Amino acid sequence: MLNRQHVVALRRHPLFAPILWGVVIFALAILARSLWIAYAGHGPGHDGFSYWGIAQSVASGKGYSNPFAESGPTAFFPPLWPLILAALIKLFDPDLLAAQSFLIVVGSVSAVLAYLVGARVLDRRAGVVAGILVALFPSQVYFTSVMMTETLFVMQSVLFVLLIILWFAESESHKLWHAVVLGLLLGAMALTRAEALFLVPLLLVLFKLLGLPWFLLGQVIVAIVVGMTVLIIPWTVRNYIQVDELVLIRKPGHGEEHVLRVGLSPNYEEASNISTEEPLTWREIGERYSTQPWLLATLASDKLKDLYGSDDQFRWIVTALPFEAGTLPVFDEDEESRWAALANGYYYVVGVLAVVGLPFWFSRRNKPLLVVLWFVAAWSLIHLAFAPTVRMHFPVIPMIAIISGGSAIALWDRFAAPSLAERRSAAPSAPLPTSEPAD
Repeated sequence: MLNRQHVVALRRHPLFAPILWGVVIFALAILARSLWIAYAGHGPGHDGFSYWGIAQSVASGKGYSNPFAESGPTAFFPPLWPLILAALIKLFDPDLLAAQSFLIVVGSVSAVLAYLVGARVLDRRAGVVAGILVALFPSQVYFTSVMMTETLFVMQSVLFVLLIILWFAESESHKLWHAVVLGLLLGAMALTRAEALFLVPLLLVLFKLLGLPWFLLGQVIVAIVVGMTVLIIPWTVRNYIQVDELVLIRKPGHGEEHVLRVGLSPNYEEASNISTEEPLTWREIGERYSTQPWLLATLASDKLKDLYGSDDQFRWIVTALPFEAGTLPVFDEDEESRWAALANGYYYVVGVLAVVGLPFWFSRRNKPLLVVLWFVAAWSLIHLAFAPTVRMHFPVIPMIAIISGGSAIALWDRFAAPSLAERRSAAPSAPLPTSEPAD
């Protein structure tokens, strides 16, 4: 039995408050996501139909194939998320609620990880704000109900940033096994979303900014590649055997070369819709930029607007494919508009707070903050080579929340806290009681 002394001692323990806030943030995230699923209750969502179908095929023993195309083994999608779904189907039968419950936990873990990163970047107060922001972030909550990769990849991304901070930004002793573990995580990220592969060369820049000498940097990168190879090569070998092609992660419908041409074409918005216009050839792209170099700046501006312009995700959530018509509830236009407005309003407020407050606490000596800013820049740069959509910015949302948490605390300490202290000091103090001599 715990007595009063035990409770007092527990509350005074240095880990009590950090753990308590982690539990509070986790519970808040669980509650928000559970309420959304109970309210929305819809099916797999846009690409989620394919992931769910492949998972059912794997769980039934038919292998990694697209049941909707009946074309045999496929490498069209990265495998990790369908394999996780297949395991959930084997354990709980084809029950969407079991998969959604898994995503509720994964999304809630992301909020706790954001809290931990925020505490490292500034202090525990900033971490608490960041964790609560992620726990309640509308678009993050909405995507918990669909069978798409975003929720899992967001959690992987925040964990990736946290490990870099712990092992390479804050620690002076860099162990190669840390790099191998980081490579294993990057391999898992690539098997969830293939774009994660492009983070590897950009890590060279980050590690150099963190002060790693060239020789150690080379060893670390090699160790990371080894860790990634352990996870990725078995899938690549499987593709070569079953699909009869050398496919590293996934095989896009129109080829990697086509995707890059679409993303780098000055007419990428038209070319990304393959039914309307074909992208320019490499020669045409080179000629266009050599004669009109300002188009590169215009292209980057347009893509950043497409990537970060809004946080309205409903077209990915409520879309029902023809063979699944009737499985999703109908969100009327007004209802969808209200939820989308909530998502956008929340997103804009958090984003503005991050931008406005960052100058008040930015420091080049703050290595954890440097890692967070690097991830935002790296992920944005990667998608400047493609035709980005709004949901591609999902992995950056916890980073924006972390910066917003730091900005909120910095602004509070700079303006609100001094004013509050001044008001308290200016307030007249109550006179001390005096004892009058008795008559």
